[in-house]
Amino acid sequence: MKNNHSEQNQNAHPFHSLIELYKDHIDVGIKTKRSYESILKQFAYYLQANKVMTPKRQDIIKFRDYMVQIGQSANTIQKTILVIKSFYRFLKMNYQLYNLDPSYIYDITEGIRSARVSKRLKRLPLTLEQAQLLLKAAKLNCISISGYRNYAIILLMITTGLRGIEIIRAKKKDLAKMGNISILFVQGKGRQESDEFVKISQVVTNAFNDYLNMRSDNSRYLFVSHSSHTSAQQLSTYQLNKMMKENLKRAGIPDFKLTIHSLRHTAATFNLLRGGSIEATQALLRHQSIETTMIYLHHINRVKDDSEFQIERYILDDSKKKESADESKSST
Repeated sequence: MKNNHSEQNQNAHPFHSLIELYKDHIDVGIKTKRSYESILKQFAYYLQANKVMTPKRQDIIKFRDYMVQIGQSANTIQKTILVIKSFYRFLKMNYQLYNLDPSYIYDITEGIRSARVSKRLKRLPLTLEQAQLLLKAAKLNCISISGYRNYAIILLMITTGLRGIEIIRAKKKDLAKMGNISILFVQGKGRQESDEFVKISQVVTNAFNDYLNMRSDNSRYLFVSHSSHTSAQQLSTYQLNKMMKENLKRAGIPDFKLTIHSLRHTAATFNLLRGGSIEATQALLRHQSIETTMIYLHHINRVKDDSEFQIERYILDDSKKKESADESKSST
């Protein structure tokens, strides 16, 4: 499969056939494969638009800089570069097997840096007062099946730190008992099965029961849409975020930097503030690396640090001392 441009479809970049090989080779889930394929096709379209058939190292750097210019997030750029690097490693390892162009023996992505991802929270957690206001507003809105569902979701997320996607994936059969403890099995990030779990308090269990007892549909999902236009369907990310915004507004809380994911941040922050250990918080959030959990501790310490106010006080106090000294001299 040597790159012979005369044999290529004029409307397709040579990478497209290589992307298919790569997609068939990698051992990841279906959604991840689609994501990788989409990233690599965007890269191929960029190369094609710039009339680059055989990219060089500088072309990848230009593509990275282009993503910065169009306002792609650091996380998106980092993921994109990592996928391109994985793609080139595949080409280097398999150029003989698939009879590829010998130029692929060189990994031109080696040493190329991706965007630096901030080690700060991109979405703020709620304060204790905001959390109480949000839960109160959601509870008062339990006048319809959607209201009961929303209250159960908010209460569940703010106490367990579940991700929005984990709420969407949750199924009725995932509710279980471990002795006297109610639990919910979770299909976590990058997982194919619901093989992790969170503990459910009695208050959350009651909220579940109130909601589920109102359901008459046969959907397997724990939370579903309740539109008058459609039958019960799995919730979407859009619906979940819309629900959060509506309840924030109902509670009188400005939604600046507050999203459905803020509930996960809130659970982590509250666990640390109440005296929970960093290890316990890591287990609660199911983080693979404790460094990810440490971000919450850094955030708490930064909020507690009153350096700015101390600097102001230092300046003003010194200024007052000088004014007082000047007044004493003038009076004498």
